[in-house]
Amino acid sequence: MSKTTKRTIWVVWFLIMCWIAYQVFGWLGVLFLVAAGAIGGLSTIFINRKVKRDEQVARFRNQPDQVKGLPSEE
Repeated sequence: MSKTTKRTIWVVWFLIMCWIAYQVFGWLGVLFLVAAGAIGGLSTIFINRKVKRDEQVARFRNQPDQVKGLPSEE
């Protein structure tokens, strides 16, 4: 599935969820649904950044020393 198709599916799913929330809880329900989605999206972005940084640090630590003249640890 292409990225555009996946994005379209998520937008349609979001609109359906908003409609259901409106029917059940009214505008307050839609507001809570949107707020929860925003909080979840932001937290996912920050978590992914932290994971990427941790992976970079782990890769750097696993590299052998690049400086000539230093004895390698074995």
